[in-house]
Amino acid sequence: FDECKNLTLQNVEINAMNGMGLVFQNCDTMRLNGVKCVPGKGRTICCNADFFHFSGCKGKITVENCTAIGAHDDVINVHGTHLQIVEQNPDDKSIIVKFRIAASWGFNAYKKGDKIEFVKNQTLLPYGKNRVKKAQVIDDYTVKLFLTRKLPKAELDKDVIENVTRTARLVVKNNYFERISSRAILCTTRKKVVVKNNVFKNICGPVLYVADDCNFWYESGRSGVIKFINNTIYGCDYGFTGEGEYIIQSDPVVTDKTSKTPVHKAIIIKNNKFLNPTKDKFYFKFAYLKKRVIKNNYFDNGYEES
Repeated sequence: FDECKNLTLQNVEINAMNGMGLVFQNCDTMRLNGVKCVPGKGRTICCNADFFHFSGCKGKITVENCTAIGAHDDVINVHGTHLQIVEQNPDDKSIIVKFRIAASWGFNAYKKGDKIEFVKNQTLLPYGKNRVKKAQVIDDYTVKLFLTRKLPKAELDKDVIENVTRTARLVVKNNYFERISSRAILCTTRKKVVVKNNVFKNICGPVLYVADDCNFWYESGRSGVIKFINNTIYGCDYGFTGEGEYIIQSDPVVTDKTSKTPVHKAIIIKNNKFLNPTKDKFYFKFAYLKKRVIKNNYFDNGYEES
């Protein structure tokens, strides 16, 4: 789905998807209600990659009353795309930016009026704001942007920009997720995120993963307040992907290890049930996170955080 607005998928059943599942790109306000993605008869897997993938979307994303069973990647992935700055011209306030990953390129990443932030590639911290006056596509990987204000000094071929306008609120509620070989929810959006009243069963990686990077997947960006409330987590985090030691993880790819400044704002974990850990206990990781709250949860075997 590309450039859609006020899109609703309701009471849809899907039994097999080859490659990515449902991809929403540059869309504004989407609601998935009662979408059922389960393997067909005789199958063990329904999707070979992500079930619900949202790239460069804005407005509000709602995933509710859905069932997702059997995927080789995430159930939900919400992110923007960092484009790398390769040239800048202070005289006409223009910059040239590039897609830097073969899995994500060739789409219209900017429009007139979009707000952007300049981001340091080693710390993922913003150091300048601007607005797009005009976007000129040079080729499938390269875009020239004319901006409205004076340019900050960027480190070329390293620093990136994020489209702040194309960030979305996310609500994930009353869903059932089972047998996922990666994460349940991967979200990197600065808008409000609420994950509540869901059941997560036999998820291989973290049930909630908050990333952000501009060196590998280039999936942006900084996250705001994420509320993880009244969910049931059962038998998750068995970890053959290598990510299985954490049940909830904030882990932006900060390459400057001397940087201590948080990238993400807050994760609030309240009133959840964590049952049947696959290790001795449940583990959390909170890297480059300003605030975390863990309150009124039930753990049948305790937890540890780092």
